[in-house]
Amino acid sequence: MVANLRTMGYPEHFAGMLTFWKVLGVLAIAIPQVPARFKEWAYGCFFVEFLCAAYVLFVTPDFSNQVAFPLVFVAILAGSYYYYHKLKAAN
Repeated sequence: MVANLRTMGYPEHFAGMLTFWKVLGVLAIAIPQVPARFKEWAYGCFFVEFLCAAYVLFVTPDFSNQVAFPLVFVAILAGSYYYYHKLKAAN
């Protein structure tokens, strides 16, 4: 993964930073006791991150055939966001 990031022009420490924030975002979404505002921020940040990943893959010649992967995660994220609000309204 670090080699791929380097090919795309990102520094090596970027992988660790992304991993850290993704873990925090997953925890914010998965733990029911986390306030709704943090969950909304996590969903928003994941959405932007996945769209940026798709764009970077699209404009990088060696990886342009992998654009669908982050877009699949955008679709999963959208479904999760929809059902999060549906469950929140039911409670």
